[in-house]
Amino acid sequence: MSDSLAFDLHQFSVWNGARWVLENVHLEIPRGAFCVVLGANGAGKSSLLAALAGVFDDPWCVLEGGEWRHFPTDNASLLRATWLGQKLIVSEDMSVREFLGLPDFWGARRDLRDDWSELFGVDELLDFRISALSGGQWQRVRLARALASESEILLLDEPDSALDARWRQVLWSILRERKAAGKTIVLALHHFRETLMDVSHWLGLEAGRLVFCESGAGGFPQAYVDRLFSEKSLTR
Repeated sequence: MSDSLAFDLHQFSVWNGARWVLENVHLEIPRGAFCVVLGANGAGKSSLLAALAGVFDDPWCVLEGGEWRHFPTDNASLLRATWLGQKLIVSEDMSVREFLGLPDFWGARRDLRDDWSELFGVDELLDFRISALSGGQWQRVRLARALASESEILLLDEPDSALDARWRQVLWSILRERKAAGKTIVLALHHFRETLMDVSHWLGLEAGRLVFCESGAGGFPQAYVDRLFSEKSLTR
């Protein structure tokens, strides 16, 4: 893989034991890109991000370039990645403070500095049980933990889920700072009006296939989105 690329997939497919969730994907994401993945529910957005993060467990199988291989991958770039998926299984009896001290997927511990805790309002939630949190509070805790890491690559699956306008603005402000610092950001989003002018690459998925790939600031694929979502634009 070229040093200028964060990810380079060719003839990449994922089988989950029942069906292909990604099929024959060709994709190059340069370092420093701000990339948004579009698609309806079930299109494969979460699967693509999980594949980039290397977090699949058996029985998921990966076919790349005509050869089967196993995940997690040994791709060195993933050692510098932050992964935030939609699903996270933890004990609801765990406190927020205990959750923040857990190691991440690769075994490293996140150093949650006080400024990150304060930024997302998590310092007020430290002694709460996870079961007592609202959806928005839980997402803020997860974001504070994930973004406390100064990773070179951010892979975020609907990070604005359950956030109100205030906390979405906090999130986009942080991501813009990361973009300015040259970090690679790949997001799956349904609502992305706040990010339109920040995006350098747009990807479109349908039924596990990559059907759209466009680069260039301001190059929002309106025609694709209108067709995919039955003439109902996500930006209105």
